[in-house]
Amino acid sequence: MNSAALLTCLALVACASSAENAGGLESPYQYTARGAGGDALVIGQLTLTVTDDSVVSGSWSTRWALGADTTSEVGPQVGHGTLAGTLRQGTLFIDLTPGNADNNAVLLGSWTGSTVAGTWTWITISGPRTTGAFTAVNP
Repeated sequence: MNSAALLTCLALVACASSAENAGGLESPYQYTARGAGGDALVIGQLTLTVTDDSVVSGSWSTRWALGADTTSEVGPQVGHGTLAGTLRQGTLFIDLTPGNADNNAVLLGSWTGSTVAGTWTWITISGPRTTGAFTAVNP
């Protein structure tokens, strides 16, 4: 991830100074990433664990949504892997590709009860490339 894009994402999350009680944030979440037109592109599951110091860890497993345009630029969010992030004052930041210096898929959303809703972004070495909306719902 380019350092300016990463710092921007982290600055949004770091505005909160105290750790958040993550009570109620349970796994798994059903994940849907949407394109600019609102159509589902990627679907799957996020497994999240939040520690007392607001650190998020877990895993993800996704695939193209039925009927999705598989030429859409969604970055590395089709497949599976580990994730890392933070939860502060209801704002969840997740990097689906932690440790990558380039080709990152990040999620930034608001957690409200059993739903996380926000924006996914594919970030390359030259900066943000594509973005869209996502939801993650704990049924």
